Amino acid sequence: MNERPAPPSASPPDDSAALQAALSEQQQRADYFQRQTEQLAARLVKADAVGSTLRHELEQKRRGFSLLAGLSAALTLTPTSNAHAIFQTTCQRVNATLNMERTVVLRPVARDTFTVALTQGYERNQADALLATEIHVPVDTLLQNGYVLITRESGRDHLHNLRTALSLPFLIAVPVMQDNDVMAIIITGRTREQKPFMPQLGQGDRETLQAIAAYISAIFAQGAMLDVEHMNQRLRLENERISMAKEQAEGLAKAKSEFIAVISHEVRTPMNGVLGLSRLLLDSDLQPEQQDLAQTIVSSGETLLGILNEILDLSKLEAGRIELEKLPFHPVSMVEDCMALIAAQASDKGLALACHAAADVPGTLIGDGARVRQILMNLIGNAVKFTERGSVSVATSIAPSLPGDAGVTVLFSITDTGIGLSEEEKTRLFRRYEQAGAWVNRRFGGTGLGLSISKQLAELMDGTITVHSTIGQGTTFIVTLRLGHSSSTGPGRPVPHIPEGQMVLIADPDPMARQLLTRQLEMWGLIVGQATTMEDLYDCGPLLQQGGAIIASTRLGADIAACLQTVASNSGVGSSPRALILSCGSKRLPPAKETAIPWIAEPIRESSLKAAIEWLFATPSKRSDTPSPHFAAMSPPVEGPSPSLPSLSILLAEDNIVNQRVAIGLLERQGARVVAVENGQQALAALQHTRFDLILMDRHMPDMNGIEAVQTLRRLPPPHGTLPVIALTAAASQADAQECLDAGMNAFVSKPIDPKQLYQVILSLVEPSSSAQTPALRLPSPTLLPTRGTCAGHNPNDPAIIADLVRDLGIDILQELNNDFSHSCRNLLDTINTAISTRNHSEIEYATHSLKSAAGFLGIRELADAAAEIEQQAKIQAETVWQAAARLSTLAADGQRWLAAMTLHHARTTEQ
Repeated sequence: MNERPAPPSASPPDDSAALQAALSEQQQRADYFQRQTEQLAARLVKADAVGSTLRHELEQKRRGFSLLAGLSAALTLTPTSNAHAIFQTTCQRVNATLNMERTVVLRPVARDTFTVALTQGYERNQADALLATEIHVPVDTLLQNGYVLITRESGRDHLHNLRTALSLPFLIAVPVMQDNDVMAIIITGRTREQKPFMPQLGQGDRETLQAIAAYISAIFAQGAMLDVEHMNQRLRLENERISMAKEQAEGLAKAKSEFIAVISHEVRTPMNGVLGLSRLLLDSDLQPEQQDLAQTIVSSGETLLGILNEILDLSKLEAGRIELEKLPFHPVSMVEDCMALIAAQASDKGLALACHAAADVPGTLIGDGARVRQILMNLIGNAVKFTERGSVSVATSIAPSLPGDAGVTVLFSITDTGIGLSEEEKTRLFRRYEQAGAWVNRRFGGTGLGLSISKQLAELMDGTITVHSTIGQGTTFIVTLRLGHSSSTGPGRPVPHIPEGQMVLIADPDPMARQLLTRQLEMWGLIVGQATTMEDLYDCGPLLQQGGAIIASTRLGADIAACLQTVASNSGVGSSPRALILSCGSKRLPPAKETAIPWIAEPIRESSLKAAIEWLFATPSKRSDTPSPHFAAMSPPVEGPSPSLPSLSILLAEDNIVNQRVAIGLLERQGARVVAVENGQQALAALQHTRFDLILMDRHMPDMNGIEAVQTLRRLPPPHGTLPVIALTAAASQADAQECLDAGMNAFVSKPIDPKQLYQVILSLVEPSSSAQTPALRLPSPTLLPTRGTCAGHNPNDPAIIADLVRDLGIDILQELNNDFSHSCRNLLDTINTAISTRNHSEIEYATHSLKSAAGFLGIRELADAAAEIEQQAKIQAETVWQAAARLSTLAADGQRWLAAMTLHHARTTEQ
C-alpha cells in the first residue's frame, strides 16, 4: 500500500501561487486515487478469475464425485464376470456426466495392439464398423503419465491414428490395469472443440477418469479374488465330498476285505476237513470207481481252496493291506521248488520241465520270497495247464545295472510250447475275472484272477510282467522284479569240482530241455555236444573211450538203459559207462528199477546235477566203490531204530491242538499212554485221579501257565511233588530255559520237537517199567535242545520238518495237522484282532506265543519268527506291536498254503 503524501508546507500568502499549489496537490491526490482504483480493479479482475477457476474445479470435483457414486451404485449388482456390462455402464455414465459425445473401450489382443470392444455415442453403422477394429496404441506412452490427451495442438504423432480411427479429434485415454498389465483402455472425447476444450476437461476430469479406471481395476481384482474364493470354496466342498467318498470307499473296502477273510476262513476250515477225510479215504481199500470219485472230491476241494486264496489276495490288494517283507531267500532253489511242485502234473501230460539260472544270479537275495514264489507258481502252473505237448522252462537272469546300484533287477522268463495268444487276447490278459477267451474257461477252468494278482504283486516290487506269444507256437512271460543284495555271506551256487575240459553229450529230443541243460553245463566249464535220437548214441563209443560222459533222456525211448550199456560194451569201457539217465515225463523210470547206470529225475536241481557230474567224472576206483545213485531225491541217512517208551503213562499239558496232536502221535507210536489237558489247573486236577510217570508241560497256557503249575506241583507231597517235568516251549533262549529250571522243571525241550531228542530226554529221566509204580526220578544235567531247522539256510519254511513228521507220524497225521493248524490259526487270529482293537498286550502275547508254537512245530519258520518277535514286543508293551500284529494274517495264510502244498506233495509221494 503506497503511503499518503505529506501536505505541502506553509508559504507566504500568494493567491495564485496558493491556488496553483492547491491544484497541484489535488492533482496528486487524484493521481494517487486513480492508481489505487486501477490496482483495486486489477485485484478484482484477478479475484474473479481465481473464483471462476475455483468454481470450475469444484464443478469438476462434483461431477467426478457424482460419476463415481452413480457408477458404484450401478455396478453393485453387476457380476464381476460380466466385463461387457461393466464397461457399457461406465461408458454411459462418462458420456452423461462429463458431457462427452463418444466413449470407446479397447481390449488388448497383443502387445500395443488393441481391438474395439464397446462404443457409446456413435451412429449404429459407425459402431458396427468400429467393433473388432484393431488399433495400434503404444502402451509405454500411455503408461508414462497415466493418461493421453489429444487436442488441436497435439499435432500429428504416433497417437494420431487414435483420433483418426475413432473419429475423435479431441479425446482423453486412460488405461485400466490388472496385475501390472493393461486389460482395457477407456477413451472419451468430442467431435468438435468447445471453447476452450482444456478448461472444460481439466485436471479434475482427468483425475476422475483415472479414478474410474482404478475403480474398474479394483472391481475386476475383487472379482478375481471372489472367483478364487469361490473356487476355493468349491474345491473345499469338493475335497470334503471326495474325502467322505474316500472314507466310505475305504470303509466298504475294509468291510469287503473282512467279509472275504471271514468267509474264506469259514469255508476253508470245513473244506480242509473234506480234503483230509477224502485223502484218508483214498488210502483205504476202494473199488476203482470209488477211487475215482474220491480223487475227484480232492481235486475239486483243492481247486476251491485255490479260488478262495486268490479272492483273499485280491481283497488285500484292493485294500492296500499287503506289506512286502524284506528277508533273505534263494532265487534258484525257489524256482526249483516251484518246478518240483508242478512236476507231477507235467509228468501226467508228458511235458519236459527245465530250469536254468545264469552265472551272475546270486545265491541269496533280499525280498518277499513268499510273494515271488506265488507269482512263479501261478505262471508256471498256467504254462503247464495250457501246454499239451512239448516243454515248460524257467530261465533266471540279472539285468544290467548302473555302478553303485543298491538293488538288483531279476528276470524270470517262463516259456511254454502251448496254445499261444493272439494280440487281442494279450490286451485283456491281466484284467480281473478275464481269460484269453470264453473257450479257455470252458476247456481249462480258472477264475481269471491269478495273472491280475501276480501283476499287481510284481508292481508292488517295482517290477512288471510282460508277455510275448504267437498263436500255436507258445508263450513267454517275463517277470521283472527289483530285489535287494544280501549283505550276509550265505551259501553260494553249487559248482562241481571236476577236471577242466571234460566232455559230455546231451541226448534229448526236446530242444528247450536240451538247450537249458547245455547252458548249465557250459557255465560249469564242460564241453557239450548234443544228440536228438537214440540212433545217435550208437556212434558215441569214441566219446566214452576218451573219458567223456553221456546224459540221455528217457524221452528217447524206454530202453535207453539197455542202449547205453550196449554202447559201453561195444566201446570197451565195460558195463558201467560214464552215463546218466534223465528220467522225465510219462517215461519216468520207477524208483525200484535198479540199473548199473545212475539216473536223475526231471526237473533237475543244481545241487543234484552237481553231485551227478562229480560222480560221473570221479576216478574209476571211487565210482566202483560208490553204488549207482539216484540224484533227484537223496534218501536221508539211515539211523538206528527210535527208542521205545513202553508202559509209560505221560501227562501232556498243552493248549495248542496242533502241538497236542504232534506230541500225542510221537509218544503213542512208541508205546506210551498219553493224557492231554489244556492248562496247568487241569494238569493238577488230573494228577488227583491218575498216576503218571512223567509230565510234559507247555510254558505258556491260559488260566495257569506251566511255571505256576510246576511251582504248585513241587509243593505237593510225593509221589506227585517229585514227578519229572519236561518243559515244552517255543522259547529257546538260555534265559527262558533257566526260568523253567528255576521253577522246578527237570529238562527243557524246544519246539519244534525233534522226536529222537524228546525220547532221549524222557528216557534220561525215567526207567520204563511194566509196573504201575512210579519210576525213580533221575536228575541229570538240564537239557537245552536247539530249535530244529534254525540253521537250514534262509528258506522261509523248513520242508525237512514236514518230511520228519511224515516219517515219524505218517501222512494221515500230517493231513490232520493241516486241518488242525488252519482251525487253530483262525481262532488265534481272531484273538489277535480282538486284542488289537482293545489294545490288550497280554492277549497279544498269549496268542502270538501259541501261534509261534504251532507254526514252529510244522516248520513254518517265517510265521513262527514273526510271531516270536511280536510276542517280545507285547511283553515290553511296545506301541509298534499293533501294526506288526496286523500283518500276521498274511503270513498265516501263506503258511497254510505252504503246509497244504507240502501235505499234497507227500500224499502223492506216498501214493506212488
